[in-house]
Amino acid sequence: MDEGAGMFGHGHYGREENMEAMSDPLPPFHRHPIAPPDDAPWRITAASCVYENPWTRVIEEHLDSAQGEKGLYAYFAPVDCAVVVPVLGKGAGAHVHLVRQWRQAYRQYTWELPCGRLDAGETPLQAGQRELAEECGLHGGSWEVLGQWLHSDARVAGTSHCFVVRNPQTLARPPEKDRSEKDLQSHAVGLDQLWRMLDDGSICQVTTVAALLRLRLYMLDEVT
Repeated sequence: MDEGAGMFGHGHYGREENMEAMSDPLPPFHRHPIAPPDDAPWRITAASCVYENPWTRVIEEHLDSAQGEKGLYAYFAPVDCAVVVPVLGKGAGAHVHLVRQWRQAYRQYTWELPCGRLDAGETPLQAGQRELAEECGLHGGSWEVLGQWLHSDARVAGTSHCFVVRNPQTLARPPEKDRSEKDLQSHAVGLDQLWRMLDDGSICQVTTVAALLRLRLYMLDEVT
């Protein structure tokens, strides 16, 4: 097994995990609880993890159709993540905490909600509470599920679990940020400015956009 060093960790290439006639070869950290239906057009005959690091895997599947056709399908299988909408105050003074950080894949800084992967053994809520503390220095408050959605329906298999938390408090001693997030900055943004940033494209990260649109559609009257 060859190892490839990443900027903040090591990746592993070519680990064979071939499994005959698998119904669900996804890694356990995000395996879907529902088995494929009987009328699924493809049967998985073998699957391999061709690359992995602490954040994601690349899965390659060999497929057979009911008509005897063979196929090959590859996709990213990241760890599930928790997304948090921290709302402080109410009415004209309400604001939401956003984070601004560098995204190497896009060669730019982006505005996002606090978000991060689930560590081993964590529930989505526990991960959200930890990420809020690490990225914004906030804790406590009143938590509610805002929704969950798939990362992508084609090339990325994983789920974002989103929460809204009202009136969290500032930690006296926030936990130290991971070295990959040393440049991360937390900013409190008023709702009027938040909607402008969403509408003019200043906020363009898809998970953040989805969470804020859901907040605006279904819960705006509760935070204003």
